[in-house]
Amino acid sequence: MNTLIKITYIILVGFCFNQVYSQNTDRATIIANIEFFYYDNPSNSTYLGVDNQQVSNGTESGAFWTNANTTSLRDFVRALLKTPSNGGDASLQYYTAKLLRINNRKIAVYLWNDQTAFTASSVPSTVHNPRPDGTGHVWPHASHWTLAQEPNWGGYMDMGIHYIGIHGAQWLKETFLHELMHAEDQTNSLALPFNVDGHWYHYGNDGSHFYTEAVPSKRFAYMEAIAHVAAFYYNYSQFQQHFNWFNRNGDMRVERNAPSQWRRWLRQLFGYDGHVWLHDEIREATGSSGRRLNNQYSVYRIQDLPGKFIVHNETVMAMMMTMTSMHVAEIDPFIWAVKTFNTRISANQGQDPLALFVKVFSEGMLQSGETISAIKQELDARNYTAASVDTPYTFILPLAYSDYFTGYTSTTKDQFKALFNNEMDTDLIDIYWDHFKDRVRNNVSIRSSRSLTDMTTIAMQCGVNQSYLPGTSGRRYEGN
Repeated sequence: MNTLIKITYIILVGFCFNQVYSQNTDRATIIANIEFFYYDNPSNSTYLGVDNQQVSNGTESGAFWTNANTTSLRDFVRALLKTPSNGGDASLQYYTAKLLRINNRKIAVYLWNDQTAFTASSVPSTVHNPRPDGTGHVWPHASHWTLAQEPNWGGYMDMGIHYIGIHGAQWLKETFLHELMHAEDQTNSLALPFNVDGHWYHYGNDGSHFYTEAVPSKRFAYMEAIAHVAAFYYNYSQFQQHFNWFNRNGDMRVERNAPSQWRRWLRQLFGYDGHVWLHDEIREATGSSGRRLNNQYSVYRIQDLPGKFIVHNETVMAMMMTMTSMHVAEIDPFIWAVKTFNTRISANQGQDPLALFVKVFSEGMLQSGETISAIKQELDARNYTAASVDTPYTFILPLAYSDYFTGYTSTTKDQFKALFNNEMDTDLIDIYWDHFKDRVRNNVSIRSSRSLTDMTTIAMQCGVNQSYLPGTSGRRYEGN
């Protein structure tokens, strides 16, 4: 008999699934896989290093620790490397180590004193260029490096003092986790179809993205979504804030500015992705141009949009991923899914990222020897409509939460398939649509009752009324 923890509604508050912080192991993972480089003057090639082991031992010394500009950075590095009894942040260490184990490769973290604005051209050519934003400061960003690109490093991250000073220590920790996931993510941007006359449209014409925006590139929405999940786990209030936006059927913004229509008409000839003209697609599908927000954006109520456009939003994807993993075994199923997704997307970067991730997510929650096709045959054979679910069908949760967070806007199976660009495993679609969709929708109303308790009700309608302790589920996500 598996050891289980009963899911209760109160567990939703704080994602407190009896997390056991294996502190020494976590800190050892961080010490081995992160290296810091601090540049006090971006125009100078000299940097200050950090000896991780000294910090962990409490014997840190050197110029980084006495420099007048590094106060916020010193506190952050200590939170990441010291024992909790000496100022370390156990939760930050726990989630950082989880992310680092996705690829088990070293990450270079570049810290910049950008309190005085600077330009990219002022950075010496021998120094990693942090690509300052339009104001001359470093907006946090990170990227993955393949073995072919950089055999000694798995990725990099840039963070500057300027924005840390504005947003504070908590923001720094959450942003670090967000960016660290970008460094672990092996999804290729495949941005070329979004390049029209040398201008990139994957985030839209303005190159920015918002939590509440549907962006042209669903691939970029996925990349931001998985980065949000780690921050959601670390700080539950972040999830609550975005769930409240969904809960009140809030506005989703869509950028109107796009290339000329004649380029759209000839997009197949030029190889452009049709979603570059996302607002036009939505207007044609809904008959509405939305409410004009400003010169760039129009807004729509979330549930006024067809589901296939809602999934162009990073927050919707992230909430689905978070709720699925949390109702099974905290963050472990999600981490396994990202790791497995990395392997498969690297073999074929042309796949729809949401379809692939949901498929992998579901596979990770199967027990050894189980297959989706065999389960479908069994459910079909007995025309499964039982009043109470007789077993936990954990693997169906990603589809149930995808349905919920797209507002149940799919009225046919074909519309539901379109959420996943018609690339989803048809057996998975059939199992959810034929055997669980009505149960979920009849017990959790998308219009009149949207609360976090509904998230557990959805799980229970799929037979999942218990959550697994680490190492006890016998499911695939525990395999590595």
